[in-house]
Amino acid sequence: MTTPAAIALTVVYLVALLWCLLTAPWRDLASSTRQHGWMGLTVALLLAWTMRAPIGNGMDLHLAGASLAALMFGARLAAVSLAVVLALLAFTGHIALEGLALQGIAYALLPALFTVAIQRLVQARMARNVFVYIFVSGFAGTLAANVLATLAYAGIAWLFGASPQAAPSGDYLSYRLLLCWGESMLTGMLAAIFVAYRPQWMTTFRDEVYLARR
Repeated sequence: MTTPAAIALTVVYLVALLWCLLTAPWRDLASSTRQHGWMGLTVALLLAWTMRAPIGNGMDLHLAGASLAALMFGARLAAVSLAVVLALLAFTGHIALEGLALQGIAYALLPALFTVAIQRLVQARMARNVFVYIFVSGFAGTLAANVLATLAYAGIAWLFGASPQAAPSGDYLSYRLLLCWGESMLTGMLAAIFVAYRPQWMTTFRDEVYLARR
């Protein structure tokens, strides 16, 4: 990727991250239970991003966790959490600084925003019950969000002229799309567990919306 392209992506990512920092609902973390949940989520995401499967050409696969984070704490707090993860990975040399903004946009910001947008659409258009939340918002929504984010990653890399070594290959995209299925399964299962045992962590799930008697 050329230097101007890398600078442009970095500016876009930093502006979006600044917006998330300034507008994030920090009041949602007022309780110690949610604070601990958000910090624990950040640590879990850091571990997930460090567990990488190399597939050649200097590229690797890993779980992103952005959709789960967005369902738990909203898109903006999820983006902040993943920004902390990316900063630590860059500091320790797991991510090249040149590719940090691209990964931050494609695997943190976009899937978080897509997930919340889909969840709100489902909440507005479909039956409001816990099964719809888990299977449609949690599973299907995560799958759709991560597929869209993967395609966006390929599109951004092509548009900004990534080098042959950094450009996503057909094999990478195929494996990444398969991983989207696994990520959606994991997110759906964890969403079901947290809804049952830690509903205070799931800010997109509200009892008065999904458990109200009709």
